[in-house]
Amino acid sequence: MCVGVGLGFAMANAMGAAASLAGSHERMVALLRELAAWLLQLAAMPETDRHRCEFTQLHERAPRLEVPALLRGTRIVEPDLVFTAHDGGHRVVEVWLIECQLSRDLSKRRTWQLYLAAFASELRCPAMLVIVAPDAELRAWLRRCVLPAVLLPVCLLEAEQVDAITEPRVAERRPLETILGALYHGRPPASHERQVASIRAALLALQVLDIHRRRRYAPLVMSAASPKAAAEALEMLRASGELDDSKFEAFSEFDRGGYSFHVGREEGCCEGLRRGVLDIAELRGFAVAASDRRRVDASEDLAQLERWYQAVRTETPGALTATLDDAG
Repeated sequence: MCVGVGLGFAMANAMGAAASLAGSHERMVALLRELAAWLLQLAAMPETDRHRCEFTQLHERAPRLEVPALLRGTRIVEPDLVFTAHDGGHRVVEVWLIECQLSRDLSKRRTWQLYLAAFASELRCPAMLVIVAPDAELRAWLRRCVLPAVLLPVCLLEAEQVDAITEPRVAERRPLETILGALYHGRPPASHERQVASIRAALLALQVLDIHRRRRYAPLVMSAASPKAAAEALEMLRASGELDDSKFEAFSEFDRGGYSFHVGREEGCCEGLRRGVLDIAELRGFAVAASDRRRVDASEDLAQLERWYQAVRTETPGALTATLDDAG
C-alpha cells in the first residue's frame, strides 16, 4: 500500500511539475516574442565584437521546417521563435532563432545544430540562435554539457546582459524589460536585496500592462521568485501604498497560481518527502535512529529532503546514516 501511495504521489508530482513547466514555457515564449527586437540587439554573436542585428525590418515566421531529423514519431520538434531580418531592399539578411530553456535537455546538442543548419540552408543566409535561460544553474549546465557540442553561432543570454531594473519610473516605462530582468535577477545567486528590488519593480511593471498580459506574466514572475523575496516585495508595496488594488483583481489567479502556489507546493513536497524518506527506510529494512527520525520530521528544507530521499532509495544503511549525520 505504501509503495502504491508513494508511486501515485511521485506520478502526481511529476505531472504537476510538467504542467507547471509547460505553462511557464508558454508564458516565457510570449514575453520573448514581444521583446524580440530588443532582445536581438542584446545578442552579440561569438564570432564578432559588434552586434550582428543591423536590419530595417524584423518579421516573425513559422518555426516549422520539413527536416526528417526533426520528426520524433508524431511530434515535430521546432524552435520556439523564428525571426527573419530584412535589409532596405526587403531581402532576408539573417534569420534569428530564439529558444526559451527552462530545464535540462541533452537532445538540444543535436536539435539546435539542426535548427541552425536547416534555416540557414532554406533562407540562404546566416542563422543565429539566442538561448534565454533565466536560471543560473541551468546556464552553467548548458555551458558545460550542451554548448561545446554546438558548432554553429549561439548566444546564451547571461544575467550581465539583462538589466536589473529597480527604479519604479523606469519599470513603468519599460515593463516587459523589467519583467525579464526580474526573471534573471529575482532569484539566487543574486543578493536578497537585488531579488526583492527586482520583484518589486516587476510588480509595478505588471500594473501598467493590460489585464490579459498581467494575467499571463504575473505567474511567470512569481513562480521564478524565491518565496521570501516575493513576500517581502509585496509587503513593501502594500506598506508604501504603491499596490493598485483596482489592478490586482487580475492577480487573484496569480496569487493562487504564482506565489501562493509556489509556497504551498513546496510545503506539500516537503511533507511528502518526509513521509517518503521514513517509509522507504522501513520498506528497505533500515533501522533509523530516533534522533535521525526527529531530524527528518522537523526538516523544512526541500533541497535537503530531496537529498535524503535519493539517499534512502539508493544507498546502503551505513551510507544513509552518514548522509543524515552530515546534514545535522
